[in-house]
Amino acid sequence: MGDGAYATKGLLGDLDERVTFVGRLRGDAALYDPRVPPSKKGQRGRKAKKGPTLPKPKEAAAKADRKRKEVGDWVWRDVEVAVYGSARSLKALAYEVVWPTVLGSRVIQVVVVRDPSGRMRDCYLFTTDRKASLSWVITMFAWRWAIEVLFRASKQVMDIEEPQHWSQESVEKLAPWVWSMQSVVMVWYITAGYASAEAEELRGLMGDWDSEWSLRHMIQVLRRAILNATIDPNSANEGELREMAQTLKNWANLAA
Repeated sequence: MGDGAYATKGLLGDLDERVTFVGRLRGDAALYDPRVPPSKKGQRGRKAKKGPTLPKPKEAAAKADRKRKEVGDWVWRDVEVAVYGSARSLKALAYEVVWPTVLGSRVIQVVVVRDPSGRMRDCYLFTTDRKASLSWVITMFAWRWAIEVLFRASKQVMDIEEPQHWSQESVEKLAPWVWSMQSVVMVWYITAGYASAEAEELRGLMGDWDSEWSLRHMIQVLRRAILNATIDPNSANEGELREMAQTLKNWANLAA
């Protein structure tokens, strides 16, 4: 899955046939009929590799708006999907094309999506899976938002951009490590942290805009759980307690 920035020939031009891609394309993308017309007898020159021009995604939506019949091509279909945390009743239409500037002669399915309520603008999607249903394509693309949430959390909470790098290798090592740690924290919270006393305590302190499923909240719960499991005044003598207090002061100074 990828946003419009990933719909480029550099990324998809040699995409393995076994890989299914779902992405977004521009409303004015130049699309062609995959059915190549037969050459005329005696015709000279290079043989055509694509058929005639097909409506651009934006033009396809306008064509469907003008269609009076509810059968045939260029007709809006009702689609019920669960995207972005809620159930939505959308309209969509699909048609097969080739997109030479990005995917060469590979046949793809274009899906034009409209929200009748007007809350979302028309969305122009495509997939390399020609047999995919309208609801599947829309749902798959909506799942892409989880990737954006991951990137945002890695920047704002994990400070993935904070270290200074002097080589490509260090970048390639840091990013997988940070995202692996995010995965470990989330798996711990879902399987154990959510039901902990520390999580229950922090729920009582949450504001209207806080979420117990945010990475920031999960890390706060994890920190408290680690400290409570590590520092126990009943299992240490006075000297050990003084050493713990000094260590905490050092941590506080470093954090500041």
